[in-house]
Amino acid sequence: MDRALVDRALEDFSKLSSSDYDNLLSIFQLYGMYSLPNARNFKEQLVNTAHHCLVDIPGPFVDLMRSGIHQAHIDLFWSALTLPAIESMFEQQLPSGDRLLAVLAPDDENLHQEQQNVLYFLQQYVRQLDQDELMRFLQFVTGASVMPD
Repeated sequence: MDRALVDRALEDFSKLSSSDYDNLLSIFQLYGMYSLPNARNFKEQLVNTAHHCLVDIPGPFVDLMRSGIHQAHIDLFWSALTLPAIESMFEQQLPSGDRLLAVLAPDDENLHQEQQNVLYFLQQYVRQLDQDELMRFLQFVTGASVMPD
């Protein structure tokens, strides 16, 4: 929201230029308010807009958060979270040379010769990395040491 414009409207609505008024209407429409503000009702409409954005829209989500997680969901989650399941999830995220090479496959098969050469040497480099080196390579390239989706 254009804070300076709103401040000017709050200070003296009658001093707004026609382009300022049009910009103010655009701001109100952006936030789902379609009534025309004027000097008498601007503050009230601004409060209504803020209430709509800060209370009405997130309200249903906040209500769900207040109600918490249903006990059946909690029981289901903890019953499925066994040590073998955790180990399996961890193993799925560990990089391997083959899985990393599959991710490195180009989207476009029409690569220029120079691009094909670079891809070939990158693939050769990745093939020779051990587990720790794969994790460090991923950390360097993606910012995470686990396999990307």
